[in-house]
Amino acid sequence: MLRSTFGIAGVFAAFALAACAPEGEAPAAAASNGVSVVPGTSIESPNASPGASYLSSRNIENLRRLGALPGVLTQLARRTDGVLGTSEADGRVSIEELVALEQPGMIEQLVHAERQALPALWRLLEVSREAPSDVTVPAPDTIVATEVSDAATEPLEPATITIASLSTVLHRTAARLQSIHDSDGDKKTIAKADVQAALANPAGFQPWEIQQLEEIEPLFLDRAGTKLGARVHVTDAAPVPTFNYPIVVSFGGASLGLAKGIEYVEKRVKDTTKGDLTVSITGHVIQRVMVTLTTPNQMLILEDGSDREAFVSAGVFETGAGTKTIEIWANGARVGSYRAKLPAITPVDATIDLTRFADYTFVFGPNATPLKRNNRETSTSDGGTKLHATFTHTKDTAWYSVDESIIRECATPPLTVAPGRYALGDDLSLDLYPQGVITLVRADGWAERAIFRGNQWVLPSSSNLRFSYDPKTNQLTIKSAEGAPIFAGPLKGSMRTG
Repeated sequence: MLRSTFGIAGVFAAFALAACAPEGEAPAAAASNGVSVVPGTSIESPNASPGASYLSSRNIENLRRLGALPGVLTQLARRTDGVLGTSEADGRVSIEELVALEQPGMIEQLVHAERQALPALWRLLEVSREAPSDVTVPAPDTIVATEVSDAATEPLEPATITIASLSTVLHRTAARLQSIHDSDGDKKTIAKADVQAALANPAGFQPWEIQQLEEIEPLFLDRAGTKLGARVHVTDAAPVPTFNYPIVVSFGGASLGLAKGIEYVEKRVKDTTKGDLTVSITGHVIQRVMVTLTTPNQMLILEDGSDREAFVSAGVFETGAGTKTIEIWANGARVGSYRAKLPAITPVDATIDLTRFADYTFVFGPNATPLKRNNRETSTSDGGTKLHATFTHTKDTAWYSVDESIIRECATPPLTVAPGRYALGDDLSLDLYPQGVITLVRADGWAERAIFRGNQWVLPSSSNLRFSYDPKTNQLTIKSAEGAPIFAGPLKGSMRTG
């Protein structure tokens, strides 16, 4: 007598038992109240064990397909079906029919071999005596994109500037400055305080040297850093570069695992003829139940409260909520019987458009850990180049054949000035993020992001301003919708406010 229990611990078991692919599903009974589990103590039959539990009915064709009805058992099962005068044959063998068949006046109609086979037919209705395991399934990972960018603050001027980084014509004056003012004690560098001290007390310096010191002083602002940072928090879950997790549980010749993952895919297209750069980013979430059956094992799932029975094959499966009986069979013998109460389970395969965060730093988890970029594919077409990249929580160690020149071509154009916030008057400022994001900010805080078209940064056509910025020449032009000039000229360090 088979009394194995549903002994699969953890949520992965829930997924495995939920796998109900409708392969070879038997037709529902013509008239039935559904399958239930009946204790042997309530069954009046010499062939029912008081210590066992039984399914109220099951599908004959599925038992035959499993090889569980050899010889006279097939004949007996079909004879039992419809034996009750109140019902027609429905393709199922039930406790009620078996009990009726064993009554005087009926059992005499069975041949000796059929009578001998009755205990075996009863055993096919046996099921685990254990109460169904109440299992839970974790919610799929989700992508919730939340902007966590850092705002501009005061410019972060460098403490010192190396003399070697200055233009050659300034080296002599800078070296002389260090012989008189050297607040950092390093002859190779100059501090802003040194320059200001000399300008405040120019005695001992020639006029042309004072003029050069006045050229050096604004370089500290020109080279200032910024706290500006374009960042987006996408999920608390760690994105993985592959969707396949290994087998985690094995039972009765069947193995199962949970396939899940998050991936961020970026595609860049550079139109080398028009000078346009188009970037799109998509977030992808997947979660699936994966079941593996080793030959010759078969899995059959029976649903309480209905006549539905389904064979399960390897692959991805789903099921509705309810209590299930899961059976593992091999070569006509049942090698495992399990009971579980499952929630509704469906595969998840969802995408979210994250293009508005192009060039942002993607971070995840409670510590805002940056994702790693993986350039996966490059290609060329008529008048353009393409780049395909992904972001994962660890660097993808797979080797990809990519063209570095195409990667550079598809990259966001570099700036010729330091990132930061530049004041363009009382009502406008321009934010140049280190990541390559450029936004025009109004006095009320409303920001419009520029896009790269025609080898220049421009505002979308929906804007009420005409805006163009050439990253190579550092020339910015802003006009009203009517063409009235608002700003024209280069960005300078003296305009830095953040």
